[in-house]
Amino acid sequence: MKCWKCEQEIPVGAKFCPECAEKQVACPSCKTAVRPNTKFCPECAANLIAAESGSPKGMASSVAINDSAIREFNQTNIASQTNVQTQNVIAQQTNITNAFTEKSLEDRGREALTAGLQSLQRRDYVAAGRSFDEARTLDPANDDAVVCYSLAALAGKPLGQIPSATVDEITDLLCQVVTNNGGPGPNLPTLLLAIVRYDYYRQKGVSCRGPDTQAILASVASYRPPSEEKMMLKHLRLSTGAALRFYLA
Repeated sequence: MKCWKCEQEIPVGAKFCPECAEKQVACPSCKTAVRPNTKFCPECAANLIAAESGSPKGMASSVAINDSAIREFNQTNIASQTNVQTQNVIAQQTNITNAFTEKSLEDRGREALTAGLQSLQRRDYVAAGRSFDEARTLDPANDDAVVCYSLAALAGKPLGQIPSATVDEITDLLCQVVTNNGGPGPNLPTLLLAIVRYDYYRQKGVSCRGPDTQAILASVASYRPPSEEKMMLKHLRLSTGAALRFYLA
């Protein structure tokens, strides 16, 4: 081995260097000469302090290496478990958020529809229209919200005083609802569409939008609305739709 200070070749096991007289300490594991009071061997990382205190030869290097390997394994394992736990928490939070959002939209749609009906009873047609519009926006497939929105937009004043763009919009919405229900039939959407077509387009002398007016009238000829629908239809101020007034009696 070589002297740790002057690097002169010296016999293995020599306590002092014959060249510089410096005290020699050899690693018990790899026999490398090291400076006195060195804690770990620079060649094999053996624990020299443990070796000097009485640990068996050959064990110091093994203990140091095993300790390092165990620490690295534990850190890797902990990081992996933490990553998996984080992903599980994120997935659970995402599922909860999605469920809450879907439930909230459904509940908000029902609440908006209820608020609109209450405003309609108070004849606050502007507030009713806003609530029904919110309900149909939250749930575009809710035909009840579309019908109520149409009713609120037409209520409170003669159809002849309502802008034609508004009547056209409502007519298109009602036509879509009627189509969704399989075409004209004895129901409120068809009846409301018939009232709009008869009382507005006919009196204006303009071309009607959507299905034939006579076909719509024929489909509701025997329809008698239930009491709650009658109460809603009475918010309309018909001008000359005499042929349809008996529905509201």
